Amino acid sequence: MDEWRIGDVLTTRILEMCEPLRTPSEWFPDSTEEAIRPHLHWLVPRSLSPATGRIILPIQSYLVRTRHHTILVDGCVGNNKSCKDFAHWHDRNDDIRGR
Repeated sequence: MDEWRIGDVLTTRILEMCEPLRTPSEWFPDSTEEAIRPHLHWLVPRSLSPATGRIILPIQSYLVRTRHHTILVDGCVGNNKSCKDFAHWHDRNDDIRGR
């Protein structure tokens, strides 16, 4: 987990998954290999998978803690959602009680 503090506020990143999902042209139809090539030095390997050529997308939430509040920002992909484009997300049912 990544954490950082700004004053009295502590923010924690909660990573649900981080994996190569789609090719750049699937997300950005106007992208080309020629346009991406000059950026490979900073894209690979954290943002673009060298093995698959797919964009690596972290699915995450943030927990923000102040002196008086604990706030969850963005519930991530989560369970029981229809997402037929991504079979491993479609109707997920992660049993977190066992963790």
